[in-house]
Amino acid sequence: MIASAPTNMRASILGAALLGAVVISCGPPPQPPTGKLVWSFACDTSVPMEMECGNAPESLIEGTSRRMPPPQLEVGCFIDATGANVAFRVFIEQTRSDGQVFGLSRVCGTTTSAGGVVANAKVSARFGAARINGVGTGSGTGPSCDVRVTEVTATSIKGQLRCARVPDDSSRFRRINGVAPPASPSTVDPEWAEFSFTNCVSGAGVCQ
Repeated sequence: MIASAPTNMRASILGAALLGAVVISCGPPPQPPTGKLVWSFACDTSVPMEMECGNAPESLIEGTSRRMPPPQLEVGCFIDATGANVAFRVFIEQTRSDGQVFGLSRVCGTTTSAGGVVANAKVSARFGAARINGVGTGSGTGPSCDVRVTEVTATSIKGQLRCARVPDDSSRFRRINGVAPPASPSTVDPEWAEFSFTNCVSGAGVCQ
């Protein structure tokens, strides 16, 4: 009788633990982030001696992270509220069957909860074999990527961006803009590409 008491106790504890695990696992799983990007890009022929190098093969990248079916997508969205400000970091990349990667490798920065121009904004983007890395807002005629947020909550963000005269890692100068009607999809302002993300989580960190 004395020897069986600990065994019974252990069985009770194990049963309670399993029951607790079942109860905890019954909740709905967190929804994966979704991302959408409507953009155009090409070489920036406003730069002296730069030649045209082709436009974006597709104006829309949209969906949830997936390996199959192709094209492969990677999507992430992170938002941190810090007082009256909101720090964010988002990315969406699309890998086509030919291995080429297109999309926003990263857009990050800090904005107010009411939205507007993004402080310390940085943009990285992929154009197939070429890319730009960590481009901030410029001044005058220098390379720049401007970002502004139109809507933001604890779990979602919408915004716009444009880049001009930005050299990629193959020494071509790039621009990023929106898509003018009657093309579909199109953006509200043809000068600005649009991005939107939902089901965001915390962990934006510092924009670098």
